[in-house]
Amino acid sequence: GLDIQSGLPRQLILSNSFFIEALQGVTDIIVAAILSTLEKLPPELVNDLVDRGIILTGGGSMLRGLDVIIREKTTLPVSIAENALFSVAEGTRIILEDFKTYRNMLMYR
Repeated sequence: GLDIQSGLPRQLILSNSFFIEALQGVTDIIVAAILSTLEKLPPELVNDLVDRGIILTGGGSMLRGLDVIIREKTTLPVSIAENALFSVAEGTRIILEDFKTYRNMLMYR
């Protein structure tokens, strides 16, 4: 980026801890949403999560350390989907190709 004082390009190396601290509020909101959802789940789904864990998908799941934070706060196994960046789009494609089958699983307001 540009150095504010000199106006010249400058490279700066930052540690992970800098970003973890900067994103603390965001990760707190994510964890709170997960915990709130877990409280509302029926026991059979909670049992599945205890056995299989949470799988993070989408671009946000690639935030280094997010899986560790969620694992520590929920005490559940947490992993990142193999193709996390594209898995949400792929799931959407599957639903749209056979919408009649998946219609009842979708939430309507």
